[in-house]
Amino acid sequence: YSEQQESPHVQLLLYESKLRAAIDQGRLELVYQPQFDPRTRNIVAAEALLRWDDSEFGAVTPYKAIAVAESAGLVNEVTWWVLNNAMRQGAAFRAQGLDIGVSVNLSPNNLREPDLPDFIDRGLRTWDLPADRLIIEITETAVLGAPELVAETLQRLKRIGVRLSIDDFGTGYSSMSYLATMPLDEMKIDLSFVRDMLDVPQHERIVRSMIELAHSLGIAVVAEGVEQEAVAERLAVLGCDRIQGYYVSLPLTAADLVA
Repeated sequence: YSEQQESPHVQLLLYESKLRAAIDQGRLELVYQPQFDPRTRNIVAAEALLRWDDSEFGAVTPYKAIAVAESAGLVNEVTWWVLNNAMRQGAAFRAQGLDIGVSVNLSPNNLREPDLPDFIDRGLRTWDLPADRLIIEITETAVLGAPELVAETLQRLKRIGVRLSIDDFGTGYSSMSYLATMPLDEMKIDLSFVRDMLDVPQHERIVRSMIELAHSLGIAVVAEGVEQEAVAERLAVLGCDRIQGYYVSLPLTAADLVA
Protein backbone atom coordinates (compact mmCIF):
# COMPACT_ATOMS: atom_id res chain seq x y z
CA TYR A 1 0.00 0.00 0.00
CA SER A 2 1.18 3.48 -0.77
CA GLU A 3 -0.43 6.80 0.13
CA GLN A 4 0.23 7.81 -3.47
CA GLN A 5 -2.50 5.40 -4.52
CA GLU A 6 -4.97 7.80 -2.91
CA SER A 7 -3.66 10.78 -4.88
CA PRO A 8 -6.26 12.43 -7.13
CA HIS A 9 -3.65 12.47 -9.87
CA VAL A 10 -3.13 8.71 -9.62
CA GLN A 11 -6.90 8.16 -9.62
CA LEU A 12 -7.21 10.33 -12.73
CA LEU A 13 -4.49 8.34 -14.50
CA LEU A 14 -6.33 5.12 -13.66
CA TYR A 15 -9.59 6.50 -15.04
CA GLU A 16 -7.82 7.70 -18.19
CA SER A 17 -6.22 4.29 -18.76
CA LYS A 18 -9.54 2.54 -18.30
CA LEU A 19 -11.33 4.95 -20.61
CA ARG A 20 -8.80 4.29 -23.36
CA ALA A 21 -9.39 0.55 -22.92
CA ALA A 22 -13.18 1.03 -22.90
CA ILE A 23 -13.02 2.91 -26.21
CA ASP A 24 -10.71 0.35 -27.80
CA GLN A 25 -12.73 -2.62 -26.56
CA GLY A 26 -16.18 -1.17 -27.30
CA ARG A 27 -17.34 -1.10 -23.68
CA LEU A 28 -19.08 2.28 -23.85
CA GLU A 29 -22.86 2.28 -24.28
CA LEU A 30 -25.65 4.69 -25.14
CA VAL A 31 -29.06 4.81 -23.53
CA TYR A 32 -31.94 6.98 -24.71
CA GLN A 33 -34.32 9.16 -22.69
CA PRO A 34 -37.57 9.78 -24.58
CA GLN A 35 -39.10 13.21 -25.20
CA PHE A 36 -42.91 13.26 -25.19
CA ASP A 37 -45.24 15.61 -27.08
CA PRO A 38 -48.15 16.27 -24.69
CA ARG A 39 -50.44 17.34 -27.55
CA THR A 40 -50.05 14.33 -29.86
CA ARG A 41 -49.25 11.92 -26.99
CA ASN A 42 -46.32 10.56 -29.00
CA ILE A 43 -42.62 10.05 -28.36
CA VAL A 44 -40.99 12.40 -30.88
CA ALA A 45 -37.30 12.37 -29.89
CA ALA A 46 -34.81 10.82 -27.50
CA GLU A 47 -31.65 12.14 -25.91
CA ALA A 48 -28.61 9.87 -26.26
CA LEU A 49 -26.79 9.54 -22.94
CA LEU A 50 -23.35 8.00 -22.47
CA ARG A 51 -22.96 5.06 -20.09
CA TRP A 52 -19.61 3.66 -19.00
CA ASP A 53 -19.73 0.71 -16.59
CA ASP A 54 -16.26 -0.19 -15.40
CA SER A 55 -15.38 -3.46 -13.67
CA GLU A 56 -13.43 -1.62 -10.94
CA PHE A 57 -15.11 1.78 -10.65
CA GLY A 58 -18.65 0.67 -11.42
CA ALA A 59 -21.04 3.02 -13.22
CA VAL A 60 -19.12 6.17 -14.14
CA THR A 61 -21.33 9.24 -14.51
CA PRO A 62 -21.39 10.96 -17.93
CA TYR A 63 -19.96 14.13 -16.35
CA LYS A 64 -17.04 12.17 -14.89
CA ALA A 65 -16.49 10.31 -18.17
CA ILE A 66 -16.33 13.54 -20.17
CA ALA A 67 -14.06 15.19 -17.59
CA VAL A 68 -11.70 12.20 -17.81
CA ALA A 69 -11.86 12.29 -21.62
CA GLU A 70 -10.95 15.97 -21.66
CA SER A 71 -8.05 15.54 -19.24
CA ALA A 72 -6.73 12.60 -21.27
CA GLY A 73 -7.12 14.33 -24.63
CA LEU A 74 -9.76 11.75 -25.62
CA VAL A 75 -12.78 14.02 -25.84
CA ASN A 76 -12.85 13.93 -29.63
CA GLU A 77 -12.59 10.14 -29.71
CA VAL A 78 -15.49 9.84 -27.24
CA THR A 79 -17.54 12.43 -29.11
CA TRP A 80 -16.99 10.73 -32.48
CA TRP A 81 -18.01 7.42 -30.91
CA VAL A 82 -21.19 8.90 -29.39
CA LEU A 83 -22.14 10.77 -32.56
CA ASN A 84 -21.53 7.82 -34.86
CA ASN A 85 -23.48 5.39 -32.68
CA ALA A 86 -26.32 7.85 -32.11
CA MET A 87 -26.69 8.40 -35.87
CA ARG A 88 -26.51 4.65 -36.52
CA GLN A 89 -29.18 4.02 -33.90
CA GLY A 90 -31.35 6.85 -35.23
CA ALA A 91 -31.36 5.11 -38.61
CA ALA A 92 -32.13 1.78 -36.89
CA PHE A 93 -35.08 3.37 -35.07
CA ARG A 94 -36.49 4.52 -38.42
CA ALA A 95 -36.03 1.06 -39.91
CA GLN A 96 -38.02 -0.34 -36.97
CA GLY A 97 -40.86 2.11 -37.55
CA LEU A 98 -39.87 4.65 -34.89
CA ASP A 99 -39.23 7.87 -36.79
CA ILE A 100 -37.87 10.10 -34.02
CA GLY A 101 -35.12 12.64 -33.54
CA VAL A 102 -31.97 11.72 -31.63
CA SER A 103 -30.17 14.42 -29.66
CA VAL A 104 -26.51 14.43 -28.67
CA ASN A 105 -24.76 16.73 -26.21
CA LEU A 106 -21.53 18.36 -27.35
CA SER A 107 -18.88 19.92 -25.13
CA PRO A 108 -17.37 23.39 -25.74
CA ASN A 109 -14.19 21.74 -27.06
CA ASN A 110 -16.20 19.77 -29.62
CA LEU A 111 -17.66 22.95 -31.11
CA ARG A 112 -14.18 24.37 -31.62
CA GLU A 113 -13.16 21.33 -33.67
CA PRO A 114 -13.19 22.39 -37.35
CA ASP A 115 -13.78 18.82 -38.59
CA LEU A 116 -17.01 18.39 -36.60
CA PRO A 117 -19.50 19.43 -39.33
CA ASP A 118 -17.75 17.26 -41.94
CA PHE A 119 -17.75 14.26 -39.60
CA ILE A 120 -21.48 14.68 -38.92
CA ASP A 121 -22.24 15.13 -42.62
CA ARG A 122 -20.38 11.91 -43.49
CA GLY A 123 -22.12 10.04 -40.67
CA LEU A 124 -25.58 11.13 -41.80
CA ARG A 125 -24.86 9.95 -45.33
CA THR A 126 -23.24 6.71 -44.14
CA TRP A 127 -26.25 5.71 -42.05
CA ASP A 128 -28.83 7.30 -44.36
CA LEU A 129 -30.28 9.39 -41.54
CA PRO A 130 -32.15 12.59 -42.49
CA ALA A 131 -30.22 15.56 -41.11
CA ASP A 132 -33.24 16.95 -39.28
CA ARG A 133 -33.43 13.77 -37.20
CA LEU A 134 -30.14 14.67 -35.51
CA ILE A 135 -30.33 17.29 -32.76
CA ILE A 136 -27.11 18.81 -31.46
CA GLU A 137 -27.40 20.12 -27.91
CA ILE A 138 -25.06 22.88 -26.78
CA THR A 139 -24.83 24.93 -23.60
CA GLU A 140 -24.51 28.68 -23.33
CA THR A 141 -21.00 28.30 -21.92
CA ALA A 142 -19.97 26.47 -25.10
CA VAL A 143 -20.01 29.78 -26.93
CA LEU A 144 -17.73 31.54 -24.46
CA GLY A 145 -14.04 31.76 -25.30
CA ALA A 146 -14.31 31.44 -29.09
CA PRO A 147 -17.70 32.86 -30.10
CA GLU A 148 -16.79 33.48 -33.74
CA LEU A 149 -15.43 29.97 -34.27
CA VAL A 150 -18.43 28.37 -32.55
CA ALA A 151 -20.84 30.54 -34.53
CA GLU A 152 -19.20 29.42 -37.78
CA THR A 153 -19.48 25.75 -36.71
CA LEU A 154 -23.16 26.19 -35.86
CA GLN A 155 -23.85 27.84 -39.21
CA ARG A 156 -22.16 24.95 -41.02
CA LEU A 157 -24.24 22.44 -39.08
CA LYS A 158 -27.35 24.43 -39.88
CA ARG A 159 -26.53 24.34 -43.60
CA ILE A 160 -26.26 20.55 -43.37
CA GLY A 161 -29.78 20.51 -41.95
CA VAL A 162 -29.01 19.43 -38.39
CA ARG A 163 -31.29 20.81 -35.67
CA LEU A 164 -29.65 22.89 -32.93
CA SER A 165 -30.76 23.01 -29.31
CA ILE A 166 -29.59 25.15 -26.40
CA ASP A 167 -29.45 23.05 -23.24
CA ASP A 168 -29.99 24.11 -19.61
CA PHE A 169 -31.50 27.40 -20.73
CA GLY A 170 -31.81 30.05 -18.04
CA THR A 171 -28.72 29.08 -16.04
CA GLY A 172 -26.21 31.25 -17.94
CA TYR A 173 -25.59 34.96 -18.12
CA SER A 174 -26.29 35.91 -21.72
CA SER A 175 -29.33 33.86 -22.66
CA MET A 176 -31.15 36.61 -24.51
CA SER A 177 -28.22 37.49 -26.76
CA TYR A 178 -27.67 33.83 -27.64
CA LEU A 179 -31.29 33.39 -28.60
CA ALA A 180 -31.06 36.39 -30.90
CA THR A 181 -27.80 35.45 -32.61
CA MET A 182 -27.55 31.64 -32.73
CA PRO A 183 -29.48 29.64 -35.39
CA LEU A 184 -31.45 27.63 -32.83
CA ASP A 185 -34.34 25.25 -33.41
CA GLU A 186 -35.15 24.42 -29.80
CA MET A 187 -34.61 25.49 -26.22
CA LYS A 188 -34.37 23.11 -23.25
CA ILE A 189 -35.59 24.67 -20.01
CA ASP A 190 -33.37 23.66 -17.12
CA LEU A 191 -34.84 21.25 -14.59
CA SER A 192 -34.08 23.69 -11.74
CA PHE A 193 -37.06 25.76 -12.93
CA VAL A 194 -39.29 22.85 -13.92
CA ARG A 195 -39.15 20.48 -10.95
CA ASP A 196 -40.73 22.81 -8.40
CA MET A 197 -42.69 25.13 -10.67
CA LEU A 198 -45.98 24.18 -8.99
CA ASP A 199 -44.58 25.06 -5.57
CA VAL A 200 -42.59 28.16 -6.51
CA PRO A 201 -44.77 30.69 -8.39
CA GLN A 202 -41.72 32.62 -9.59
CA HIS A 203 -40.42 29.52 -11.34
CA GLU A 204 -43.72 28.94 -13.12
CA ARG A 205 -43.70 32.55 -14.30
CA ILE A 206 -40.15 32.11 -15.56
CA VAL A 207 -41.10 28.91 -17.41
CA ARG A 208 -44.14 30.61 -18.96
CA SER A 209 -42.01 33.56 -20.07
CA MET A 210 -39.38 31.27 -21.59
CA ILE A 211 -42.01 29.37 -23.57
CA GLU A 212 -43.60 32.57 -24.85
CA LEU A 213 -40.20 34.06 -25.76
CA ALA A 214 -39.06 30.92 -27.59
CA HIS A 215 -42.29 30.62 -29.54
CA SER A 216 -42.12 34.28 -30.56
CA LEU A 217 -38.72 33.48 -32.11
CA GLY A 218 -39.95 30.29 -33.80
CA ILE A 219 -38.08 28.03 -31.37
CA ALA A 220 -39.56 24.82 -29.93
CA VAL A 221 -39.40 24.22 -26.18
CA VAL A 222 -38.40 21.09 -24.26
CA ALA A 223 -38.86 20.98 -20.47
CA GLU A 224 -36.32 18.83 -18.63
CA GLY A 225 -36.67 17.15 -15.27
CA VAL A 226 -40.42 16.48 -15.43
CA GLU A 227 -41.16 13.98 -12.66
CA GLN A 228 -44.84 14.54 -11.81
CA GLU A 229 -48.04 14.24 -13.80
CA ALA A 230 -49.30 17.58 -12.47
CA VAL A 231 -46.17 19.33 -13.75
CA ALA A 232 -46.54 17.66 -17.15
CA GLU A 233 -50.17 18.77 -17.37
CA ARG A 234 -49.31 22.34 -16.41
CA LEU A 235 -46.54 22.49 -19.01
CA ALA A 236 -49.01 21.32 -21.64
CA VAL A 237 -51.37 24.15 -20.67
CA LEU A 238 -48.48 26.64 -20.96
CA GLY A 239 -47.79 25.39 -24.50
CA CYS A 240 -44.57 23.45 -23.92
CA ASP A 241 -43.79 21.42 -27.04
CA ARG A 242 -42.04 18.43 -25.44
CA ILE A 243 -41.32 17.11 -21.98
CA GLN A 244 -38.47 14.94 -20.78
CA GLY A 245 -37.87 13.33 -17.41
CA TYR A 246 -38.69 10.41 -15.16
CA TYR A 247 -42.43 11.04 -15.51
CA VAL A 248 -42.10 10.06 -19.16
CA SER A 249 -39.39 7.45 -18.75
CA LEU A 250 -36.01 6.63 -17.31
CA PRO A 251 -33.22 6.40 -19.91
CA LEU A 252 -33.71 3.16 -21.85
CA THR A 253 -31.68 0.84 -24.01
CA ALA A 254 -32.49 1.13 -27.72
CA ALA A 255 -34.40 -2.16 -27.63
CA ASP A 256 -36.48 -1.08 -24.64
CA LEU A 257 -37.27 2.26 -26.24
CA VAL A 258 -38.59 0.55 -29.38
CA ALA A 259 -40.68 -1.80 -27.23
